[in-house]
Amino acid sequence: MRRSLWGTAICITLLLAGLPLAYKLWPAAVPAAARVGEVAGSFELVDHQGRHIDQNSFAERWVLLFFGFTHCPDVCPTTLATVAKTLDKLGPRSQHVQPVFISLDPERDSPQLLQRYTGFFDPRIIGLSGNVQQVRQAADAYGVYVARREANGTYLLDHTTSLYLVAPDGRLVELFAQNVTPEHLASSIGDYLDAD
Repeated sequence: MRRSLWGTAICITLLLAGLPLAYKLWPAAVPAAARVGEVAGSFELVDHQGRHIDQNSFAERWVLLFFGFTHCPDVCPTTLATVAKTLDKLGPRSQHVQPVFISLDPERDSPQLLQRYTGFFDPRIIGLSGNVQQVRQAADAYGVYVARREANGTYLLDHTTSLYLVAPDGRLVELFAQNVTPEHLASSIGDYLDAD
């Protein structure tokens, strides 16, 4: 009897300890987003020139969208480097693609900082920011998971690392994993451009 109670107590403790991770990974923790083939979500943000940019601002262009933040130590710079290499591999066809980096960290990422940050990788990448509500709306529209994590007197953000490809008509056509290669990304985007 005592052994059974101890076993039950241990199981409950392990279950409770795992709840934060389960919450993080469980699909219900992520807002509903446009699915592949459906019209992508709406947003209104600001670029480095103070212009209001929304989902209709890139009419007739394909949008390659990524969410992140400038203080990201690994995933964001790696992904933006991949996007820059992809644009180079697309050559002249890259003029039909608008890469967009939306900051999930409006507290630290001003539009001017985003311009410098994205410009380091490629000046064709547009950085967008906004107030907390605007950023939350954009993230929710695409089902982006984001959680603040305190670390060494500052904070980092855990976030969705997918790249979103949105067609000129506003449909979300494909999600790419964070570890996609520039070769695969350029090939896939090129197929969409050729079929357009």
